[in-house]
Amino acid sequence: MDKNLEESGWALAPHNLPREIMEKLVKKKDEYLQISCQEVERAFNVSFEGFESEKIEYIELAKGIARAFLRYDPFSHLLLQAVWRKLSETFGLSSKIKYLTLPYPIIHFPLDTSESGTTHKDGYDYIKDFYTTWTPLNDCFHQPISIIEKTHYKNSFILRKLRAKLKFIDKLILSTKKIFKPDIRLGEFFVWHGETNHAGLLNRSGQTKVSITARFTSSAMMSETTLTTEEIENYTAIENKIIPRDLAQKIIKIFKEIQTQTKEEAIMEKTMDGLVENVRLNIKSWNLSPDESKRLGFVLALWAQRMERKTDAHLFYLYAFFSGTDNFYALQKCLIYVIGNFKSEESLKFINFILSDFGSQQSVYIIKRAVKLSGEKGKNLNIEYPIDLPLLKSSLT
Repeated sequence: MDKNLEESGWALAPHNLPREIMEKLVKKKDEYLQISCQEVERAFNVSFEGFESEKIEYIELAKGIARAFLRYDPFSHLLLQAVWRKLSETFGLSSKIKYLTLPYPIIHFPLDTSESGTTHKDGYDYIKDFYTTWTPLNDCFHQPISIIEKTHYKNSFILRKLRAKLKFIDKLILSTKKIFKPDIRLGEFFVWHGETNHAGLLNRSGQTKVSITARFTSSAMMSETTLTTEEIENYTAIENKIIPRDLAQKIIKIFKEIQTQTKEEAIMEKTMDGLVENVRLNIKSWNLSPDESKRLGFVLALWAQRMERKTDAHLFYLYAFFSGTDNFYALQKCLIYVIGNFKSEESLKFINFILSDFGSQQSVYIIKRAVKLSGEKGKNLNIEYPIDLPLLKSSLT
């Protein structure tokens, strides 16, 4: 077991992915980003060199497309494999960790405020052992992350309550901890405990920076599909048949179509049954392959999540879920919208439809969470949850 990881709550190490594979992944990253930006700029007659808040809807679309390509790229999966082997062999986590998530790419434009965040923890109470890895696809000498060491130790119940209620106590305790802002080289990865306080920092390098994150856990995460460590250990890369520029153009065309539907308030004109039927018929009419469809779903979910405070994103969430039904955040948002805007009978019918056609341990978890977040309207729903549902697994394609 790595002493620094367990004592300080974080560690930095080389992942040892062969240089030729790393070079190919970096080249793919550059290609995906260039194509995505070019196609969005062309489609909407805009241009952006870096982050411009007034163009955020276009920037987030371009970033989302590039992120979707990277998420399912076989070289990204080989990188994840290399990281896992390092965690297993050097950090001694093989006996603790049994699951991991798909790669989650992050793209930081220069001065991209949408990618800098507040201090937080990643872990979940129902997962005993939880580690996040952050692997750059370029040198990061701009201190991309701040990490507060030794914040992964659990406080007593009374102290946890005091820290939650009295912020000055929390700040006082944190002031005694060391804060690290490491530079991270290409070829290295950063790992931290799920309970370690950390934050993404503003990219002041003047260059676009890209990294890939993943979560390694002792039990499966219920907020997304999951892989087993055995699957990633035995993974062999197979090139997909996706043509990035063609798919980018398809996604942008579909995005515009959904945007038009939203502006026409089509979402307000239908029953829940009619709305779902219309969404599914439209998806079918796009004639996307399963690989294309799940990339589309990922793009739409990312865009909706980033833009929901600025625009009506409900229809985007619906399309995101039904395009790639492992988009559980999109499902949660759909459920909250349905419960809040439709009669109980229609809400219950929609929930039962999800349980019947897309039933999994994750969907049950998400439904329960959405019901709780929906307050009184959620409490009034009499839901019968099936038992012995499967855990929805990810596919490395």
